[in-house]
Amino acid sequence: MKLIKVSVIVSCLLIIVSCTNKTTTEIPTLTPELPTTTPIPPTAAPCPTPTKNSMLLNKNSHIFGDVKFEYFVENNRQNWIAQIFYSPESNLVLVNTLFGLNFYDATTWQELLSIDSYLEIISFNGQDGYMHKPIKSLSHEDGITEWEFKNFLHFTWDGNTFHTDDPVSFLNADGEEMDIVDFCHSFEGDYFFVESEYARNAKGMRVIPSAKYFYLYKETIEKPYAVLNLSNKHNISAMQFSPDGNYLAFRQNGSIIYIADTYVETSLTPRILFDSKDTYISDYKFSPDSSKMLLELTYAKAILLDISSGEKLELSLSPEDYEDENDRGWGITELTFLDNNTVIIGTNTGNMIVWDLLVDSATTYHVTNGEILNLTPFNNASVLFSFEDSLSMYDIANHQLTEIF
Repeated sequence: MKLIKVSVIVSCLLIIVSCTNKTTTEIPTLTPELPTTTPIPPTAAPCPTPTKNSMLLNKNSHIFGDVKFEYFVENNRQNWIAQIFYSPESNLVLVNTLFGLNFYDATTWQELLSIDSYLEIISFNGQDGYMHKPIKSLSHEDGITEWEFKNFLHFTWDGNTFHTDDPVSFLNADGEEMDIVDFCHSFEGDYFFVESEYARNAKGMRVIPSAKYFYLYKETIEKPYAVLNLSNKHNISAMQFSPDGNYLAFRQNGSIIYIADTYVETSLTPRILFDSKDTYISDYKFSPDSSKMLLELTYAKAILLDISSGEKLELSLSPEDYEDENDRGWGITELTFLDNNTVIIGTNTGNMIVWDLLVDSATTYHVTNGEILNLTPFNNASVLFSFEDSLSMYDIANHQLTEIF
């Protein structure tokens, strides 16, 4: 988990400005400072042709129940942007902060709806998805506070109304309702992968050590489709499906990526796709066509894996891409696929690296004077990103930066 390094504590609410106040700036390659050019009104980007799977799972990391959530709350940074989703089918951008959700028209950037609540989006395809809301539990005698995650909800959005259903209840093979720690969801095949709750004592607190259960559900949550076949099920995190729904991946012990086929019948048997040994894997993503995986490692390194062959490419950041030698472990703040052959990497010094996989060549652009967070592909040739409570768009082809709010 990367700790956000800034000296200014932002306490104001998000201030949404109209499209006429956005500024667009041309960004040259490897510029140490932002260029001072005359702002010009941004041109509204056309909505791309819808694809079969437009669901955008922003990273795989969850903003609740971990260091990031506690850090935001304790440092009064609830207005910082934590998640960004874009749906080309509905021409919608959803921005999530710890203050709540905000829906925007992706062309005019008009705010369509604002919801004040601590929510985290698990999946969203522009019309419906799943989210959870943390529930603060009792505190341990040693003062440690736990956050429970049992309140999983299905929600829908029709362009005007945001609706949530009753909390989702997963049933085990015996038809009994389970307490859920975490789950991931894929619209392709309507898969769920569920981590069941720890055992609990009479006071309702987690008992350690205790058994953990992982189930794969398909189309229904009333009975598991398959169970995870893995001898050691501890320290599993960062669960996610490939965009086509054919693979399930997860991280173990922070350094091993497992992958499994989802079309099994009763037993989900994963294989090791990548073992970084002692190097922490802080993030990973599937390519849009599900054939590749992109991994973010500490010590400012990105690795691309071919899922079928295991072949890999590596990219290590240059010293100017992170603040100093002591900060090198977290030089990469975000990475994502722009398309199947292009990777975008954000750094903690405001550099954006465009990695062309076809020729294995990387070009660096300096786009902002701060960390680049929540990189989200937008309109085929651009990416959205955040810095603290601000949202910007970078046009890769024309090297233009547009400040949205």
